[in-house]
Amino acid sequence: MVKDDTNYNNSYGTTNGSTSLPLNFYLSLQCERRTILKEIFLCIYKIAGDEVAMLRVALGEAIINALRYGISIRIKINVIGNKLVIRVKDDGPGFDGNSLIEKYLAEGKEKIFNSGIYEEHGRGIKIMLLWTNLVTYNKQGNEVLLVKEIATNRNPLHC
Repeated sequence: MVKDDTNYNNSYGTTNGSTSLPLNFYLSLQCERRTILKEIFLCIYKIAGDEVAMLRVALGEAIINALRYGISIRIKINVIGNKLVIRVKDDGPGFDGNSLIEKYLAEGKEKIFNSGIYEEHGRGIKIMLLWTNLVTYNKQGNEVLLVKEIATNRNPLHC
């Protein structure tokens, strides 16, 4: 792992080969995204196992959106009780994501799946809603919170 690199910064400490939560990952347009994303997805797998395989798709959509509208991105991962909590924040102008969430949820998850999952654009929030228990944006609209319930029999303190 590269430390103190301006292009790649993962700000967490390690003990005995494991990583303590919460984790903070920082992405910029110049950094090696694939390496960092592999590390993020491996960590999520270690925390929650196969039960959140589709969370990888939802998180991928959140990251793609952040990369599209921001120059740098922060991804924070934590476990609180039986919930895996992931925040993806970019430095872009933001948008009113919560109004889209309300609109889609009013239509129902089945309609979300049938109507928008195959669209080329505008499906990120729909995918996030389908594969997580909670999706919400901050007031500025440049940070999304994803929450997924996980089994409590795993060790959530390290990944």
